Amino acid sequence: MYLLVSLSIDVPEPRAEHLQEVVGVDVGIRYLAVTCTSTGKASLYPGKRVRHQANHYARLRKRLQQKGTRGAKRRLRRIEQRERRLKLQANRVYSQWSFAQLHALISYKAALVGSLAIKVNADYTLKACPMCGHMSEKNRPHKGLLFVCQQCHYCLHADLVGARNITMRTLLVRHDWIRTGCLSIIPDASGREAKAARLRRYAEVRWSPEVTTTLRSETGGH
Repeated sequence: MYLLVSLSIDVPEPRAEHLQEVVGVDVGIRYLAVTCTSTGKASLYPGKRVRHQANHYARLRKRLQQKGTRGAKRRLRRIEQRERRLKLQANRVYSQWSFAQLHALISYKAALVGSLAIKVNADYTLKACPMCGHMSEKNRPHKGLLFVCQQCHYCLHADLVGARNITMRTLLVRHDWIRTGCLSIIPDASGREAKAARLRRYAEVRWSPEVTTTLRSETGGH
């Protein structure tokens, strides 16, 4: 026989002036999470994927292509269909389960240590250069893991670029929180014009230790 006990913990309401450090977290498929602090310290956390099945299909596809018979071509088409279903299934599972669970765990753990987890607008964080602000699909060739700015030629891991952009956007949210006394934890719940204005403001921020330090001092940090 098991006894289930419900446990609740009261935590103080967080205040902007007490939250001195900002950590941006970018979530994805290849890496479950990539984090970056406002001082540039980064961490990458690989996620579990169905790589063994994908590798199996890749080896089988290569053998069938080399064989080149009519039967091999028919089987190759079936293999390609299975591979597409596998990728769709993996993307669906990770987007609906892992990401949601990760967000919940981050919020829960943050509250326990007196921090606060908030969501910021993540649009174009993997396309915008944190150094010069240039935004383009071409900044991320073939949607791979390498980010190469087509304007200033800045190079970095693409997911780390996303985490840095999220860090800067979070610093702006904190700045507005101190200035207005109001924290918007659902920034995307606004009109199209307001969202466009927010993205224009994000595009004006540049990544550098001097910029992030200055922004923190302007918002009450040290």
